[in-house]
Parts: sequence; structure tokens; C-alpha cells
Amino acid sequence: MKTLIIGAASTLGREVARSLAKRQHHLFLVGSDARDLEALARDLSVRFNAKVQYIMMDMIALDTKKLMKEVHNKFGRIDNLLCLTGFHHEDENQFMDEKELTRLTLVNFEAPVKIINRFIEDLTSSTQGNCVGLGSIFAQRGRRTSIIYGSCKHGLEYYFEALRHRFANTRCRVQFYRLGWVETQDSRDNRFFKPASVVMVAESIANGLGKDRLNSYLPGWWQFVVFFYKLLPWFIFKRLTKF
Repeated sequence: MKTLIIGAASTLGREVARSLAKRQHHLFLVGSDARDLEALARDLSVRFNAKVQYIMMDMIALDTKKLMKEVHNKFGRIDNLLCLTGFHHEDENQFMDEKELTRLTLVNFEAPVKIINRFIEDLTSSTQGNCVGLGSIFAQRGRRTSIIYGSCKHGLEYYFEALRHRFANTRCRVQFYRLGWVETQDSRDNRFFKPASVVMVAESIANGLGKDRLNSYLPGWWQFVVFFYKLLPWFIFKRLTKF
């Protein structure tokens, strides 16, 4: 299996790469930090005897034509595409300048859509293709904080639902996960709920390949939290300042 991982230098991306290397996937890693990618590729090659290629590419200056050329020249056609990119601005409860707004939109929506669009022919021609994306519990109800981030993730949900319909008569399966709080480098602040283990989340994503999983929650118990959250009447919901 030839697997392209976008956002491989992130905490979750690295763990997903390890989970797939254990399963003997050939990996092509894409991220914004060349040193992290080089170290990860070397580690996976030594520990799991995995075949690993990588390229540094910032989602802000994305060139999908160059990306496809690099992947096809070094790797050939891919079977799996995992878009694990995500960027959440900590001060998004305030109105931001256009530069930060553009960055949020590019990383969380535009970049994944452009990359998937570029590799659609690879995915649909594979005998066992998979297209994986990440959403967020923050996209389940419009609220005063994370307005742009939540909007992008909500739009990405719609896009993946449409992809599932488009791929219905192919062998490419679609998985889209609504992530709760995950224990990563950025999960330092106190939360109402304990962040999920990044290893558990990565294993769930790896185990989900080959299955139809649209808008599944990770961890799964978040579906019950969000269910009651969405049922809150407006006179209560409008008073919430967190979550």
C-alpha cells in the first residue's frame, strides 16, 4: 500500500505514520518542517524497515502540481491519501486581520481540497484506495469562538460527504473523523474533558482504512457529549463562553 500523509510532521501525523509503517505501508510524508520529516523517515526505515520518502511543503504556499510530480517520480501512484492538516488560532475569539484569516482558511479547508482534487485519479484507480480527513467537534454548532476554524471544518465535512458519493462506484473508501481534544503538543491548557491519547487516535485512523466512516467521532464517546450540546436551548447556549 502506498500512502501519502499530509501533515506528517505534526504530533498526530507522526503517530499515524508509525502505525502505518508497522503495517508495512510505503509512506510519502509531507510537512512544513524538513528536520522533523527527515528524522521521522529515518526512524521508520530503521524500526519497521519501511520505504519512506518525504518533501517539505508549507500549506500556505501549496503547489499541488509540484507535489504530484514529486510523489509520482519517487513513489508512483498512491493508494491512500491522509489529510491530517489543521491549524487553530488561540485568539480566534477576537476579530483577526486578513492574513491570519487567510492562513486559517488555507490550512483547514483550501489545502486539503486542492490536494485531494489533484490526486483523485490515483485514488479512484486504486483497487483499495482510501481518502481520510479530519474534522472537529468545534464544527458541530456555530459559536462565538473558533468561528473561522469551525466554519472551515464544517465545510470540509460537506466536501468529504460529497466525495463519498462521488466514490460510491469505485473501490476508494472515505473516512472522515470529528476529533475531540487530543493529547498533542498544543493541548497544554485545562479542559473539561481529558484529552485522548494520540496513540489511540492514530491506531483508530489506521484501523479504519478500507471502511466507510463518515463523521465518526474520535474518541467515540464524544458523540454523546455533542448530541446533548446540540440540544441545548438557545437561552442557555448563548450564555456559554467555553467549549
